[in-house]
Amino acid sequence: LSQMLAGQRPRTIVARRDWSRFVMSLMSRHPDSVEKLERLHSAMWEESLSKALSEIRAAVPDMDPVLAGAVYAESWGKRQERERVEGLRRMMDYGYAGRVLNRSSWDVLDLSKSPVDLVLSDKPVYRTKTFREKGDFIAVPLGPRHLFKATIGRARQGPLDAALSSKIVTRINTALIRGAGMFVIGVDAAYEEQVRAQMGSEPIPSIADIMAEPYAL
Repeated sequence: LSQMLAGQRPRTIVARRDWSRFVMSLMSRHPDSVEKLERLHSAMWEESLSKALSEIRAAVPDMDPVLAGAVYAESWGKRQERERVEGLRRMMDYGYAGRVLNRSSWDVLDLSKSPVDLVLSDKPVYRTKTFREKGDFIAVPLGPRHLFKATIGRARQGPLDAALSSKIVTRINTALIRGAGMFVIGVDAAYEEQVRAQMGSEPIPSIADIMAEPYAL
């Protein structure tokens, strides 16, 4: 963070991976997301266990169904549970989205020419669409005047004028205010009325939300 605020983007493999992991943690480890991932994990586990028991009993039709479940399901269940927990840990820690983030083009935008400052919220990551297509980006305020931006494709280069700086700040702030859960922090009173009117009105779907949608969670 201190390096980026000084205009030096992370350049080593380790530094980029660490920052990617940090951004992923902001996206995946919010209490709302963790609670939903826990419910999703339980639903997926029950679904898999039910299917496995049916397959096990079909494979050994001559064995008592209760005995078949006791003999085979216990060892299978322990293995599957370990794999699911490990998969959940990988997703929250880094996962596919983290690798895409790490390979994207990074920039730190100096928005000092904007007449208003960036806000910060309890859900501080702005993500366009699903961060898969060219031009999609993930943005995180680094402070009131600097914005981290990871873009699929070419990142913006060069200084920003006052008009464009203001446009970017307005877009990011509006998204963070509408997507906030419990709080918004700002040093600029100009946004107070908007925060009161729009806070939490348009939540940005998290990775947990996207994964849980087929299960109606």
